[in-house]
Amino acid sequence: MMNVKPDRAAIAEFAIEQACRIFRITRPMLMGDGRTRQIAHARRAIAVAMLNHGGCTREAVASVLKRDVSTISHLARYTPANAHADWAECMRRHAAAVEAFVAGGRSVPASFWTPQKDAALKSMWAGTMLDREIAAALGCSEKDVPARAIELGIMTNDFPILPSTAPASVG
Repeated sequence: MMNVKPDRAAIAEFAIEQACRIFRITRPMLMGDGRTRQIAHARRAIAVAMLNHGGCTREAVASVLKRDVSTISHLARYTPANAHADWAECMRRHAAAVEAFVAGGRSVPASFWTPQKDAALKSMWAGTMLDREIAAALGCSEKDVPARAIELGIMTNDFPILPSTAPASVG
């Protein structure tokens, strides 16, 4: 990695690896031309972590992410006004992982979904609670609840086809 000292290269590699894991994207997606919200958030997390926690210069971050310096400057100072709680949680986890790595510990913070939270989700899902109520109880976003329920196999993407309630036309 050009313009990055060997110790900073390890920080950069770790930041990229963790961002890809946390934001659920691949390295080619990260380094490619994609501009989806998820990719942009991952790039922002890497830039902020490398600048604030890794001691890297904007030029070094630009080199690692294959972007120009002005893009890195924008990423480092811009936080979306409509940032969701799940985005903030991803940023927090990413920053904590990079800080731990820089401090010498390679331990990565555990995933939000622990076996205890999975069990709680399963029990609440079986009841009559709404997604937003479950999300509030677990401390996650409303979108995370059905996504995790699908991952756990307690919900499928198949929705029932309800019988039509429209009156039959008389002809």
